[in-house]
Amino acid sequence: MFTLFTLVPDLAGFIGITLGEAVAGCDSVATKDSIACPHCRAAGLSKPGALAKTERLLKRGMQRAKPDAEFISWTYAVRGWTAEMQAEHGKVRDETIPLMNNFEDRGTVLQLGKERTTVDYWLSYAGPGEVFRHGAETANGAPLYAKLQICASHELATVPYVPVPGILYDKYKEMHRLGVTGAVYCWFFGNYPSLMNKAASELGFLPFPNTK
Repeated sequence: MFTLFTLVPDLAGFIGITLGEAVAGCDSVATKDSIACPHCRAAGLSKPGALAKTERLLKRGMQRAKPDAEFISWTYAVRGWTAEMQAEHGKVRDETIPLMNNFEDRGTVLQLGKERTTVDYWLSYAGPGEVFRHGAETANGAPLYAKLQICASHELATVPYVPVPGILYDKYKEMHRLGVTGAVYCWFFGNYPSLMNKAASELGFLPFPNTK
């Protein structure tokens, strides 16, 4: 991080997938609750403790080169953790680092008479899912960011956008209620210029509209 921000000093910050998507850190290794890394075990670190340490190291290296840069920790695969592990992470992490989780992860929605569990991004489900809700409850004052797909999501990712701005209104109403102060609007799809981008951009600012 120090090298990156030394070589590219105009970067405003860094979004890191600190949990999941292969081995992002010792906390991401596919063991159940225990940690596999011998160094982390010797230091007495749990998976939540190892994640918190990774976050601090990434931020420290970045801010050595650029003190005002923002590091955002996207704990993508936290849905695989227990509620107790998620709560422990909230207690031991640097509360100045924004915590970003997928907004709809591990929710429940009834579609065509069948109950489905939401994984990753669901445009049809307003949310928040269990992962985001629990993260918000145990963040201990850390800034909350939401990871979204605002134009299209995994239900139908091959279309440029699905025109349902009313669902975005419901999502953002909940985000405002939970005190969310930032959001990432897309990752690798779901960013097509459209009515949905426009609606999401307007909903991201105050004053929040009184009606849908």
